[in-house]
Amino acid sequence: MTSALNQLQRFLASFARRAAIAAVGIGATILSACAVAPLQEMSDARQALQSARDIGAEKYAPQQLNAAAADLSDAERLLGEGEGQYSAARSKALASKQAAITARELSMALSRAKQSLTQAGASGLDTARWQSELDAALADAENGKSDEALKKARSLTESIDTAIAGASTR
Repeated sequence: MTSALNQLQRFLASFARRAAIAAVGIGATILSACAVAPLQEMSDARQALQSARDIGAEKYAPQQLNAAAADLSDAERLLGEGEGQYSAARSKALASKQAAITARELSMALSRAKQSLTQAGASGLDTARWQSELDAALADAENGKSDEALKKARSLTESIDTAIAGASTR
């Protein structure tokens, strides 16, 4: 009888230890699952949007800039709805940041291509073909084809700059 009682006590002690370990694990999981407000993501999105505005993205990438602003507005609304919406707010803030970065990069590339085209004209080069390429890049940007517009603008700038460098060495 004593042996059975000792076995029962050992079993209960072992069970209690396992239950305590499980409770700590479950508690830690619950605490880690608690949503944290996406304050850093919101700040990053605001800064990216302001940076895009500062370089004039409304001129060359208004669609992308508007998308970034709309996503940020949605993120702020979701953040205000409380903890249950933090994940959705974080996603919208990240989308806003990416759209703002795209708007900034696209604006810089299109602006640089336009500057190169102006410089080519001032150097006496025929700019008609390049102007049509710039127009195509601007149309892509206007139609939301950011990747295509960015590639065209960068390629155009490189092509023009190469031609200008070649003309100046003659």
